[in-house]
Amino acid sequence: GNSDTMIADAPVMGAQDAEKTIFVWTDYSCPYCRRVHGEIDRVLAERDDVRVVVKNFSIHGDLSDAPARAVIAAKIQDNAKAAALVETLMTHEYYSQDDMKDRSKLGEKVKANVLKFAKEAGLDTKQLEADMQGEVVTRELANVRGMAQEFEINGTPFLIINEQAFPGAIPYTQIINALKK
Repeated sequence: GNSDTMIADAPVMGAQDAEKTIFVWTDYSCPYCRRVHGEIDRVLAERDDVRVVVKNFSIHGDLSDAPARAVIAAKIQDNAKAAALVETLMTHEYYSQDDMKDRSKLGEKVKANVLKFAKEAGLDTKQLEADMQGEVVTRELANVRGMAQEFEINGTPFLIINEQAFPGAIPYTQIINALKK
């Protein structure tokens, strides 16, 4: 049903067929998203019955666009590499204050930095660049936005666990408790 569409083109962290699913609307340029990513990593390290579906909510223009597209495009090649790219983008700086100086070039610089990380994750960056503009990425970005409207999500991070909604960077214990329901 609905959850199949939610997952179809989205990168998944953890076991693909895990019985419990966390959906996270996230943005790599958002510090709270990075914080909640750390909490999610803790959950995944301890639990093999949980998977995390990453909904790339591109809401900060040039800072969000290339990373969101790259991660979705990466899933087309290999979900594990897409998950590795999520990890790298969440734990490393992919733009500098220097990049921020010339706003007209920011998108290109961010994209170049993201592609460098993608290469390190073992992805074919030529293919990735083509796919970043392709129909799967367009479809997934539309799905992310459409569902955000449906669930009234207007910021990141936002988690859905067992049909419960959690806006903001919730701590590890709250994630664990929500999984018990």
